[in-house]
Formats: sequence, structure tokens, C-alpha cells
Amino acid sequence: MPIVIAASVLLARLGAAPSRRFMIAAVGGLFVLSPLFYALAVAGHRESFTAAIPVLLFIAIVARLWPYRKMT
Repeated sequence: MPIVIAASVLLARLGAAPSRRFMIAAVGGLFVLSPLFYALAVAGHRESFTAAIPVLLFIAIVARLWPYRKMT
């Protein structure tokens, strides 16, 4: 859900192309990084390693939307 909200903000501010690129990169990252991090976590017997994926996604969303925040 946060990916969709971020993409809609980018759509409103920048247009369709940047919004589409962000959404494809975020979803593609989830599809590629999640299994990779899970395999590394299982191999190292550390399941907490997979918690990095949501944190990285949160950082990417905040970094991409930071210039468009409203100061009140």
C-alpha cells in the first residue's frame, strides 16, 4: 500500500513516467530482494535479517517523497 500512495504522489507531482519507474523499481526490488534476503537468512540461521527489506523500502519512499513534503 505505501508503494501505491508514493506512486500516486509522484504521479500528481511529476507525471506518469517517474511514478511508473518508482513503482516498478519498488515492486521489482521486493520480488528480487525478498527471496534473496530470505535465502541468506536461512543459510545464516538469522531470520531477523529479512527485516531489512521493509526498512529499505521505507527509506526509499521517504527519500523519493522528501522534496514534496508540505511545511505547515
